[in-house]
This record gives sequence, structure tokens and C-alpha cells, in this order.
Amino acid sequence: MLDFESVECLLRKGDERSLRRRTERYLEVLKACGEDRMMGSYPPIESPEGDDKASLILRALEKYTQDMWYESLWCYVHGSYPACIALAASSLEGALKYKMFEVIKDGKTTSKYLTLDRCIKRSKTEGILPNDNSHRITRAACRVKTMRDGLMHANRERWYPEIALYGTPREHEVMEASKGMQVIEEYKKGARMSLVHTKRVLGYLFPKVKRGK
Repeated sequence: MLDFESVECLLRKGDERSLRRRTERYLEVLKACGEDRMMGSYPPIESPEGDDKASLILRALEKYTQDMWYESLWCYVHGSYPACIALAASSLEGALKYKMFEVIKDGKTTSKYLTLDRCIKRSKTEGILPNDNSHRITRAACRVKTMRDGLMHANRERWYPEIALYGTPREHEVMEASKGMQVIEEYKKGARMSLVHTKRVLGYLFPKVKRGK
């Protein structure tokens, strides 16, 4: 029977082995997103103060957007790539709902069924996002949605079963007789691009973010 000290020793050894990988992934996120998006409050939305319902909703959406963004970053650092994709998309959805609630006054922004897809479409018609599918910001938002949908609706497993069978959500090494040892990074790339595209849209929605750091 393992006691507390034995388990603690095993965990410490595991942490030591994974520290280098976590450090590498942190530096990858730092390079992809920028230091100003790793520290402090991002995006710096600056919701209005007040106890009225509208102000409370905006502050709640600000907190949600920021919380999901930072959770997605740390999921990447710890190698939880599917979670990173899902949470980056959640941050984007929170940001769009914030802007929609701020701009649109018809009450539909509180609908139960306001999905990310509907947020993107309505944001385009309301001028929150560019109403041009070829625009880099609109493309970025749609790519985040596509990656999230692929994960949540098991699209990879249905369309590319070999990825599900021979890869896992985490990067890892597999042995193939013809190719030798190789690293599967399918989900890792998707997670990194989800962060990059989400960052791009957040920067567009909240342009007070400092750049060039």
C-alpha cells in the first residue's frame, strides 16, 4: 500500500520529467500570443461600473471572457489541447456576446440558444465583425468555430478515423515500422491556431490592447 510520502515522491518525479515540456509550451504560447496577453487582464475590456442589470451582465461577460482566455493558455501549457480549443472558442463567444449586448438593444442577446455560430453571423450583420467572409478577422473567428465544432461534434473521428485511432489529444510518440518514431501533433497545432485566431479577434473587438510587446 502506497503511503503519502511514496505518492508525493512519484508525483515529484513526474513533475520533474514534464517541466521541460511545460516550459517549451509556455514559450510557444508566449511567442504566439505575446507577453501582454499572458499577464494581467486580457482583454482589458473595462466594463462600466454600476449595480443595474446591464452593467452586471457586461462585467460578468468580461470576467467570463478573460477567465476562459487564461484557462485556454494554461491548458496548452499543460498539454490539454482539446480543452485549449474548447476554451479559446468560449472566450471568443463571451467577447462577441459582450459586444452584442453592448450594441444590440432588441433583447435577443440574452437568448438561451445564442451559439457561437449565431454570434458570428449576427455580429457580421451588426458591424461588430467585418461583414466580409474573406476579411482576416472574420476568417479568424470562423476558423475558431470550425476547430471547436470539429472537436465537440467528433468530426475528426468521423472524417479522419486514423487520427482518432493512431493519435491522442496529447502529443506523444508512436512507432511505425516504415517511419520509425514520430510525434503526433494534430491536436497541438489546432490548439495553437485556436489561440492565435482568438487573440486576433479579441484584439479587433477591444483595440485598446497595447501592441508591439
